[in-house]
Amino acid sequence: MIIKVVLGCVISYLLGSIPFSFIVAKIVKGVDIRVVGEGNVGGRNVWHVVGKKYGVFAGFLDVLKGFSAYWVGHFLGLSPWWIWLCGFSVILGHCFPLFLKGRGEADLRRSRPGPSCRSGWLGWDGTLHSVRRSGHRRIFHSLSDS
Repeated sequence: MIIKVVLGCVISYLLGSIPFSFIVAKIVKGVDIRVVGEGNVGGRNVWHVVGKKYGVFAGFLDVLKGFSAYWVGHFLGLSPWWIWLCGFSVILGHCFPLFLKGRGEADLRRSRPGPSCRSGWLGWDGTLHSVRRSGHRRIFHSLSDS
């Protein structure tokens, strides 16, 4: 059992360490998102530097990290408490990514999609919750205007 928990946490941490915003910005515009705009490795910075649709795409990929933690734990046959630990590992990987030498996005939005995925809301309750709490309302507002 303990091997499955450690394996789930390591896999979740590595998945959380994938810097999707950095990758999207590098592929689309060839910029290092850490040194342009606000300097944050996140979808909002991609939104401002690279473009709206790429920012939304990068944010969506980041939200999928939360889902991945749930599914990793689920497929390993872990109980909900250990799946929660996988979710925490994804957050650690997102905030302190191995692939960017520990400098990642400074937020906790990835913590919501895992539990909401399990409840059947497909993460949108968590995503909308994070939008209200983090001040990103204008992203969805401007999408509805276009």
